[in-house]
Order: sequence, then C-alpha cells, then structure tokens
Amino acid sequence: MNETDFFIDLLHAHYDVNTVILEQLPESSFVEGYLMYRIQQPEGVFGIARVYRRARPIPDWFRYFYPWSTADMSDWLETRAATLLNLERQDYLAPRVIRTRMGHLMVMTDEWCILVTAFIEGTVLQPTLEQLRLLGAAMGRLHTLKPDRVAPAHPPIGKSSWYTQYAISTGLACLSSIKPLLPKEWVQIHADFRQTFQKIAACSDLPMAIIHADGWAANAVQTDTSQVVLIDWDTSGLGLAVLDLGRLLLECHLDSNLPPDVPLAWHIQPDERRIAAVVDGYAQKRLPTSIELEVLLDAIRFGVAFIGTLHLSQVLQEPSLDQTWIRSMHRRWARLENRWAVSSEIASLARKHFEQSTN
Repeated sequence: MNETDFFIDLLHAHYDVNTVILEQLPESSFVEGYLMYRIQQPEGVFGIARVYRRARPIPDWFRYFYPWSTADMSDWLETRAATLLNLERQDYLAPRVIRTRMGHLMVMTDEWCILVTAFIEGTVLQPTLEQLRLLGAAMGRLHTLKPDRVAPAHPPIGKSSWYTQYAISTGLACLSSIKPLLPKEWVQIHADFRQTFQKIAACSDLPMAIIHADGWAANAVQTDTSQVVLIDWDTSGLGLAVLDLGRLLLECHLDSNLPPDVPLAWHIQPDERRIAAVVDGYAQKRLPTSIELEVLLDAIRFGVAFIGTLHLSQVLQEPSLDQTWIRSMHRRWARLENRWAVSSEIASLARKHFEQSTN
C-alpha cells in the first residue's frame, strides 16, 4: 500500500468522509516526515490535512522556532489545534479544526499524527489597498481576543514561534555562540540583532495576545467584499501583539504572486499608501498602546533579527559547499538587509498614521 492509500484509509476510519481524493501540496516532504494534503470530495474540498511522523528527525530551524517542543511531533501539533479551537470559541474567523468521528482534535497512530482543518473558500489577497485594510482589521481583531481564555478539558493555547520567553533567550544564546566566528563585516549587524532582542525584552508591559506571526497577503484570503481571513496558522499562538503588527507593516509591501526566481521582486520599497491602509484597518479594531508605539521600530525589526540570527548561525556553524544552498543564503541575506534598511522609514510612517487615528 502506498502512502496516499494509507492516509485515505486513515481518513475513512476516523472522519465522516466517503469518496476522497488526496492532493499532495508542495510543502510536503515524506523524507522529512511532513505531508500536507488537500482533501477533495465530489461536492468540494473537505479540508486540509497536516500529517507528521511523530518521531521525525527535528530540523535545527524547528528547534530554533519552537525550543519548548518535545521529540514527539504530536505534542506540538496538539498546541496548533488548541490555538485554532480557542479562536473558534471566541468567534474569530480562522480555519476550524475538523474533529474526528470520536470528537478528538487529531488522529494519532503509533507512527503518525494528523490534524485536519476546514478549507477557507476565497481569493488569496493581491493585495489591493482595500484588502490591506481588511487584513489590518483581521489582525487588530485577533489582538483583542483573550489570550488566557482556555476551554475546559482542552490543552492550553500554543506558544507562537515568537513567544518571547523562548524566542529572545534562544536568539541571544545563538548570537553569543557565534560571536567568536564573526567576520568583521558582520560585527555591526550582530550587535544590532542583539540590541533589538534586548530592547523588546526590557519592555515587560507589552501586551500579550494570540498572534499569527506570519501575516502577509499570501496567508490571507478574501471571503467576501468586507472580510479577509488569515490562513496558515502553524507559527501562531501566544506572543506580543506588537511583533505581529510589526511584521505585517513590513510584509504588506509584498504581492502574493511574486516570482520565486526573481530575488529583487521580494525586496521592499516603503509605500505610505499600503502602510496607511494596514494602520487604518488595524485601528478600527485596536489601537496600540503608547509603549507599543515607542518600540514599534524594534518590533518591526524583531522578525528580521530572529530569522537573521538563525541564518548567521547556519552560515557560520553549518556552512555548505553546495552552490544552490550558497545562492539561496545570499538571496535570503539580501532580503533581510533590505528589510532592516527600510524598517526605520516604515516605523515612522506607521507611527504617524496611528497618531492621526487617535486625533
């Protein structure tokens, strides 16, 4: 029996589905123990299945993002399900967890764990300015939810990839470990990353929220003329609201259909209209606190520093001679340098528009 037939049998055994066709999505890697399927039925899409080998080898990047995770992938996947369940209980629109026939959040076998979520019908954002307003509003509404509202008899809300207790300590520890290896040209950016982590860590009263942690046009669909729904919640969970907002203010400059083989297409040029649209939508649902506005530049830079620290570590501690890998790292690093360079202007424009929203 091949892997597709095996998972179809699992779906039949645990879910109320009849005839199904599994469409394997590009993110899948059987070798790495992660498969993602769109579950098709004659009447339409039943849902999206995330399938993990429970004892899969944990990649270094995953341990960096989720240092609290155990060796059993089902533990991490359960926290993803718990976060989505919490959103549903607070009437927030997001992909719903499709329960098993027995009412469980997931299917677990000795080898595999499976989470199935509803498929959100709609159009991926381009984005237009109006779509960015709706996306900003969706994120603003998300940050108003109660992060401590846990359903009885269910696991607690998961921690996001930017859960500060772990993300900052992990980032700082990684920076310390690579400091002796730094070439002269990277000393300044290394110091800048450290300073960003330290500034966010010093603000103990920044509001905690449920965050998405990867908000941009390609991770949102428009379901009708007045509604946008965030999708792809793998990195989501508890975290600082301002970090989520900061990433969106950066990545709102990207269209969703950029060519992957044109590196400069992924670089950002600040666009005040896009920033104003996000701010306008966000402010309709939530206004950042004065402290959040004070650290907005560092919040915008936080994601750059977090990923940049990982890339520095990979280049200095685990270098590869493979030319494809080297070219890929050059492209990623150029993208991070671009975001760092434009972050100050973006923060200034965003603060101006938020301050106008309060007048």
